[in-house]
Amino acid sequence: MAMQPNSGEVEIVAAGRSFRATSGPAGRVPPLGQTAIERALRQAEERPAGAQVFRPEVGTAFDTCNEGYEFYNLFSWKKGFGIRYGRSRTNSASYRTRQDIMCACAGNSPVGINSTQRSGCRAMIRLLRSDDHGWYVARFVETHNHQLSQGCGETRQWNSHNRIDPVARDFIRNICGNNVSLSRLYSVIGGTLGYGPAAPFTKQLLRGLCARMSQDSIVDNISKTMKLLGEMQGSDPDLSVCIDTEEGRVRSILWCNGKNKCAAMEAALKTTMPGTRHRWCRWHILRNAKEKLGGVYSKFCGFKREFHSLVTDIINPVQFESRWADIMSRYQLVGNPYIERLYTHCEMWAKPYFTGIFCGGMNSTQRSESANYTMLIQRCSPPTLLCQESIAKANHTHTTEQAESSGANIPVKKSSKQLYLEPC
Repeated sequence: MAMQPNSGEVEIVAAGRSFRATSGPAGRVPPLGQTAIERALRQAEERPAGAQVFRPEVGTAFDTCNEGYEFYNLFSWKKGFGIRYGRSRTNSASYRTRQDIMCACAGNSPVGINSTQRSGCRAMIRLLRSDDHGWYVARFVETHNHQLSQGCGETRQWNSHNRIDPVARDFIRNICGNNVSLSRLYSVIGGTLGYGPAAPFTKQLLRGLCARMSQDSIVDNISKTMKLLGEMQGSDPDLSVCIDTEEGRVRSILWCNGKNKCAAMEAALKTTMPGTRHRWCRWHILRNAKEKLGGVYSKFCGFKREFHSLVTDIINPVQFESRWADIMSRYQLVGNPYIERLYTHCEMWAKPYFTGIFCGGMNSTQRSESANYTMLIQRCSPPTLLCQESIAKANHTHTTEQAESSGANIPVKKSSKQLYLEPC
């Protein structure tokens, strides 16, 4: 090797090698099972006092190019500057044969941009290929033309030193999963991972990493959700899934299984609330009828009025049966599968079969929200008073409907009144 002085800088160049590989893998298997960093640490005791442990002397061999970068980065941390990859050379066989690793201040800033710190510094190392597909330092320029950083606080501002290693990444991922605040996490990293009183990276970098981990977690959760929905769809072909996206991001996922939810609810009510009466929601009955009988709705303008009146107004069983048969015959719905099923379960929704059941004026799930709102607004009123008002309103509505349809005035059962007026 030879020294080439240039404007006072120290530059060491290796003597040419007779053979270098021109094709092959990106790196080699460590011949002695040790990396260059491990060898430098083992030879540290043999160096003179004050000598740099990770000095990239010409001829220093590495197994991979990345190992050479990490070795030079350790040297730059001690000296007080940052590094970055520079020019490289790749031959016709797509085999990289040269790689320059330069000082972060190498080169010149673009015209009109003064935010960078590039000053044309020539400090660098040049890595060339060896015959066994490894790398070695062929050129080492040590002198800088700018002021070096002093202390850890200044040095870690360089991008090459403001990094989070894989061990710290795993530690941060586990801690973030436990909802630890950013400030608390940053304060414990140094002592927990053995870095000393301060973490070897800035809080801004940690914040960005936590944000990326959070986004990756969301993507992972979405993929798991879609996998689970796919398994559910395999066992339930009628399962429907609706995904709302915006600019490639999932905003919401809505799914509904195809199983008979009313039958499942009825079975659950029989075991958990045996004293209750299960009733189908009138609003869902009418909505499903419009979906299943859309052609009849559009073809016959009077069908909607008559069918809705049958579901909503009729409370006499004989009149209900007569009107039902008449409507089915006139609108050619005899034998329709949906109508047959609806009639088979008419005791679950038709008013004539609920005349003796106190429902508090509710015949759809929407009315329960109205009742909850009333209870919330009048939360300061005594519970007995609210029940009295509810029963009075139900009595008026119920008896009015009966009088209009049959001319009879059938009051609400006394048992329901006694039940709802018991002292709380």
